[in-house]
Amino acid sequence: MILKFLKILFNLNRVAELAQRIEIQRKPTLEELLSTIINRDEIEKLIQQPVKIIIFFHLNIFCFYKKKKGRRFFGHNGKERAAIIIQSYWRGFRTRRIYKYLKKRKWAARIIASFWLIYSKLFKIRKQLKLTRQRQLDFFHKKQNEFRNQWSKISSNRRIIIHIPSLGLTERIRKKLNNLSLRENYQIGCLCELDDPNIDIIYISPMPINDEILQYYNKLVRFRFYEINNL
Repeated sequence: MILKFLKILFNLNRVAELAQRIEIQRKPTLEELLSTIINRDEIEKLIQQPVKIIIFFHLNIFCFYKKKKGRRFFGHNGKERAAIIIQSYWRGFRTRRIYKYLKKRKWAARIIASFWLIYSKLFKIRKQLKLTRQRQLDFFHKKQNEFRNQWSKISSNRRIIIHIPSLGLTERIRKKLNNLSLRENYQIGCLCELDDPNIDIIYISPMPINDEILQYYNKLVRFRFYEINNL
């Protein structure tokens, strides 16, 4: 490395004027100091030369290329200034690394918290649905037992039976069946219960019923009615 030395020529009158103007109230600025130098152009060129700074930390090498104006590291307290720059770079590097680490942990914590909230809400909903379903089953079994216990009384009184034909199949199976309405209508035989004078039946047919079928069941019901009365 080649070092170039230049003489700095001061204008003493300007230095005296600057000293009287600022006294000890403040430090002179760079522009004020340069105004007291006779060979200012040469000094400004030297100050504006870039300096490359390379910093090494322990076993890992971290290179920071930064262009700094001036040759302040070669002057008074140059080592202290260099140490300050190195420390500032190291603190910046360490802070950025900690920030990235904390940012990842915060992102992970947000994801975990969101999934936990979703899971807890689903768990509460499932629990509520189970309780509702259990209450419905308990109510159904209660009514079923009451109906079973009172059947002897109910069967002796006049009553109306509403019959809705159904095979009790799931929707997926019903879609695959052909002539589903015809198969459900096989339950029309429940009309034979009309031989009991205490029963009225409302039959909801899944398909139109022609007159021949109506006549057939009318004759069948009448025949059974006469048969029962003759016994």
